[in-house]
Amino acid sequence: MKVAVLLSGGLDSSYLAYLGSKWGLRILGVHVDDGFDTEISKNNIQKLCKAAKIDLLRGVGTVVGSGEVRFVGEEGEKLVTAERIILA
Repeated sequence: MKVAVLLSGGLDSSYLAYLGSKWGLRILGVHVDDGFDTEISKNNIQKLCKAAKIDLLRGVGTVVGSGEVRFVGEEGEKLVTAERIILA
């Protein structure tokens, strides 16, 4: 199952993404830059995704519907779909 997890870099979202990857879910980490990110949270996200082999998208995005996130990142705008989206 493909699951998009919106990652803040904090404990809750990071742990859910980690558990999902250990349970065999295909995790897509989505980090929405709200302008208030700290270097610590950015580093936490990078380390987590590398260690747990989680694909990561970074940029500006909004949840637009059940199972969809409209995302604008370095590669331009895209609609990310997943069977589940977790915000923690």
